[in-house]
Amino acid sequence: MELARRDEMIIQLRAAIKDNRDGILGKMEQLRDIQKNNRFLGSIYEDYHRYRDYIIQEKEREKRQMERLIHYLEKILLESNLTDAMTRRAIMEQNRILGQLDKVKSELDKLVSR
Repeated sequence: MELARRDEMIIQLRAAIKDNRDGILGKMEQLRDIQKNNRFLGSIYEDYHRYRDYIIQEKEREKRQMERLIHYLEKILLESNLTDAMTRRAIMEQNRILGQLDKVKSELDKLVSR
């Protein structure tokens, strides 16, 4: 009788070990799939990060160009002998560029803060 109980316990333990092993192998497969997906997602993240950096560089370039234009208009207004109409137009353009510059700065701040 004792021998039969022991054999039954051994059978149950072997079944439990097999179930445990099968479960571990299943989890390993899941982890492998997740790892592959994470590498893929990591690659996508890097692509987006490089694209974000490119956009930031372009916005910084745009900002510098607008600042140069504003400086150029200020110089013309101070040094040139412009008619009243030309002066008003230069000031209007300067204000328009300043408005665009504010938008670019705001967009740049949003990109950099992320």
